[in-house]
Amino acid sequence: MENLNQTNNPANMGERIISAIIIVIVLGAFIGLRQISESTIFLFDILIGFLMILGTFEVEGVLRKMDRPVYNAGLGLYPVVCFAVLIISILTNLSYIYFLLLCLAGLVLTFLGLFLFGILAKKTTIKNMYLDGYETSRTRYVFDKSLNTVLGCIYPTFLLCFLFLINHFELFTDVDLSADVGLLGIILLFVTTFFADTCAMLTGRLIKSKKINLEKLGKGKSWSGFVGGIVGAMIGAIIIYFIFNAAGYATFFAEHNVQWWQFLVLGVIFGLVNMTGDIIASYIKRRAEVKDFGDFIPGHGGIMDRINGLVFNCVIVFVFMVLLFLA
Repeated sequence: MENLNQTNNPANMGERIISAIIIVIVLGAFIGLRQISESTIFLFDILIGFLMILGTFEVEGVLRKMDRPVYNAGLGLYPVVCFAVLIISILTNLSYIYFLLLCLAGLVLTFLGLFLFGILAKKTTIKNMYLDGYETSRTRYVFDKSLNTVLGCIYPTFLLCFLFLINHFELFTDVDLSADVGLLGIILLFVTTFFADTCAMLTGRLIKSKKINLEKLGKGKSWSGFVGGIVGAMIGAIIIYFIFNAAGYATFFAEHNVQWWQFLVLGVIFGLVNMTGDIIASYIKRRAEVKDFGDFIPGHGGIMDRINGLVFNCVIVFVFMVLLFLA
């Protein structure tokens, strides 16, 4: 459900198209490198790490504009912690459950460590309270700042950890699968999210309808865009099913009793989750009184403006893959 004010300008639309082409080329290159050998699969993790780091600091900038200070060191360290947990989990053959538990433990330790630091470093904390304009107690300030930091770690870094799990699906599940499920999950995630975003924008522009009563969350959101996003996600999901079914996955799908209608249902869920991610992002930006999370992508805004739905859909794709191929 695109903000129409950002796309009405023809020059802006031209930038969006060029940027979108470049994004597709870069993503395709990383997917192609991933397929070269068993070792190059880790190159895709670099792309995930890039999304984590840049997305996290875009969220940090918006939080500060909302007068919600954070510990930059905590935000910068957590993606490194998640990457270290990834390597350790792969080397020690841990399951995806333990990987997620370790990442969650990292969040808890991050909060406790920052809170303890803020309490003990009294002079530094008092100085920062003055700079941030806080007039509450020192303990409350440290608690709020530590909590804000953890929220910035969850959205998007922890959510993107599920993309690590998708990329290394077979390793994390310790199951001998006869097809590259990770490739299926990655392409399903990016293509379906792209279809949802694109169809929401196009239907919102071409089919005039009543606005959704969410003015506090963001302008330009219409029921036609909402429906278009769900339909687009359904189309993207079903296209991926038939492409992979025709490209050598038919036997694999038959082994696991995978049906086309399951991808169709996934598309509906994708569309709804994508809308939820867009609403959450719009709410955050509205509170911060900013148009975009950043300006990294010409015509689109920041990284988070493009992956605000995708970060939540990472979880959906992984759960979908577990239910289809492990249940």
